[in-house]
Amino acid sequence: MLFKLILSILVIAIIYFLGRIHANRPMPPPPPPRAPRSRGDKIALTIAFSFVLLTSSWFFYNNWQEEHQQVKIRVINVQSNQTTTYLAHKNALQNRSFITLDGRWVTLADIERMEVEEVK
Repeated sequence: MLFKLILSILVIAIIYFLGRIHANRPMPPPPPPRAPRSRGDKIALTIAFSFVLLTSSWFFYNNWQEEHQQVKIRVINVQSNQTTTYLAHKNALQNRSFITLDGRWVTLADIERMEVEEVK
């Protein structure tokens, strides 16, 4: 117990003396003021920022549009040759299941296959 008390006092003393040493150090000189940006620099930065913003917006919109494209899905039973047709968004397709536009969750059996066709 005495060791813990002495160790705590020693740690507090070390931190105190390090703080005193740090406080007595001379302050470094302030950095020189930056030169103002020229009008050409501001225009170039504005053009570059606008280009990046427009390009990223265009990619985001194209990706969103492609994912929300409607597709026609034909589910074909291999044994009976019975065909069922559904409409769904492209992003709703998974390995062997999908969600239709009217909210039905369809999971294919092992004997069924899926054909996907884009709706124009």
